[in-house]
Amino acid sequence: MASQGDRMGSRTTALLWAFLTVLAGQPRMAMGMPLVCADAAQERASEYRAIKDNPEYIVGEGVALLRDHDDDAMVAERLALDLAGLDLSLALQGGKSAGTTNPPAGGSMRVGESWASPGPDLSNNELKDVCTRTLMDFPHAGQVTVLAWITRQDYHAQRGGRLDDSPHWGLECFFSSYAPGQGSDLTRSGNDTAGPGAGVQASWGPWSLALGADFIHFQLRTYDPRSQRYGQINTPGSPYSMLGLGYDVAPWRTRVQPYLPLRVEGALAGSGPWTAAMAGAGAGLGLRVWFTNHVALDVRGLWNGGMGNVRVQNGASMLLAAPGRYAQVNCTGPQWTLGLMITD
Repeated sequence: MASQGDRMGSRTTALLWAFLTVLAGQPRMAMGMPLVCADAAQERASEYRAIKDNPEYIVGEGVALLRDHDDDAMVAERLALDLAGLDLSLALQGGKSAGTTNPPAGGSMRVGESWASPGPDLSNNELKDVCTRTLMDFPHAGQVTVLAWITRQDYHAQRGGRLDDSPHWGLECFFSSYAPGQGSDLTRSGNDTAGPGAGVQASWGPWSLALGADFIHFQLRTYDPRSQRYGQINTPGSPYSMLGLGYDVAPWRTRVQPYLPLRVEGALAGSGPWTAAMAGAGAGLGLRVWFTNHVALDVRGLWNGGMGNVRVQNGASMLLAAPGRYAQVNCTGPQWTLGLMITD
């Protein structure tokens, strides 16, 4: 038989083993917080940021407090879902209020209070393809946070092809054909100045800044007062450099989008040492065909009106077109562009 000391040692060993087993099954502690809970809170925070920071999502957020609803999680979650629907609706409207009664401060209401939400009915799927995520005890204990979001592509598809109303950065590369100098010495002899060109245009919302170059037919009849003889400057493919500021009037936000382009530009043209600096303004019609939410084919035609005729000169020397008359040019004429536009 085992001695009493052996039995006592066995009991002590058994109790110690049981204690260690129980201890091993308990959450570990770090700075007063169980590590399991800390990991869960970090996961919720990471998930929250991943949804809120996704540029392809339009997100609404609602928060409710459990203590305001007798600790009923279902009631608090339902309210947070309604608030998320309202916030999503406002986000889809570009942040403009729909003129409804706002919820109480803090984003919560007590049971029995009524509030008409203009947001999409997420339970009845009034707005399809809306995703929701409920985060309990986030960002703090006793709070229920609901995120409701829809991808921009799904939302635009449900709007019947309508585009997002918010402004975007854009970049466009275009080819052009320009025939300046209408009614000036460039075209008095029936010369067709039209030439191919290319350029790049940066935009923010309706505003744009374009830099381009066309290669026009620069042809001028000249007069030499010394020899009293007429001559001619004839340079096909002469560079015509342009810097323009634009504004596009686009009231229709559809996939096939007509718009009215308005432009103000400065230009420099010439042949060899003879140059002319010009300014003009133009308007016309444009059409964008959006293949996706971020890529569009852009076609526009404008009539540019020159702000007066300017003399062709080489430093202080002026070019004569006839005895007593200086050669004058302008940037008046039609312009066509075809470009590919990419937005953020």
